[in-house]
Amino acid sequence: FAGKKILDVGCGSGRFCIAFAQNGAEKVVGVDFAQGMIEIADKLANEAGVGDKCEFVVGGFPDSIGMDEGPFDACTGNGFFDYVEDPVPIITRMRELTKGKLIMSFPKAVEWRVPVRRIRFWLKGTPLFLYTEAQTRDILARSGVTDFEFIHLDRDYLVVANV
Repeated sequence: FAGKKILDVGCGSGRFCIAFAQNGAEKVVGVDFAQGMIEIADKLANEAGVGDKCEFVVGGFPDSIGMDEGPFDACTGNGFFDYVEDPVPIITRMRELTKGKLIMSFPKAVEWRVPVRRIRFWLKGTPLFLYTEAQTRDILARSGVTDFEFIHLDRDYLVVANV
């Protein structure tokens, strides 16, 4: 990560941002719509001694990150697409802002934990979006992502793309 500029979409508490900075990233930008998570991320980054390398933005992506902020060497979206009804415009903007790697996870629609997870989200009133492999590949194609490795993990698909 030495000298790299990285964007983390849906950064939550900033754990990936902090790890990127601790491993040499020059600048890490994390964006999340939850003010409380951004406050936690700021606090944790400062406690970890990398607050000067991390910038956290409250807002929805892609609206909260302008094209002038790029290009980024890498862009991540992990644990994020569970909450996204239409990932195509988001992935398209991630691709446009990045000159390097996209790393994204997509929760599997068919997996033994899915029924429990659906019930848990339903009880909280939170939408949950799950994906088949075919749906994920179609989303990538419609987003203009063509050069990627598709990795089957336990609960998720992990996509590592070159852009």
